[in-house]
Amino acid sequence: MSALGTLYHRLEDEALHYWGEILHWLSRRSDAEQLVIACVFILLLLGLIIRMSMRGKDPGSTGRQFGGSIVLVMIFAFGIGWMIDAGAGRFSFLFS
Repeated sequence: MSALGTLYHRLEDEALHYWGEILHWLSRRSDAEQLVIACVFILLLLGLIIRMSMRGKDPGSTGRQFGGSIVLVMIFAFGIGWMIDAGAGRFSFLFS
């Protein structure tokens, strides 16, 4: 196996390990704590969208800014939807 293949598999193992640790940590948070984490995530993404929209005042850069903003909104929607639906609808009572 090449050195790059070994490095890739090592990085993949480490990423999966930390992903499992993060999911375990999040699963032990209360509903209120998870909601606060979701709000911080929302504020972070909104800040990134505003920052990206202020970058590059070139006339030709509007497409790049729009595309980046759309990607961030999609990431935001995916993350929040995932948190709401995770664990048999932990936040489903909020929307009943």
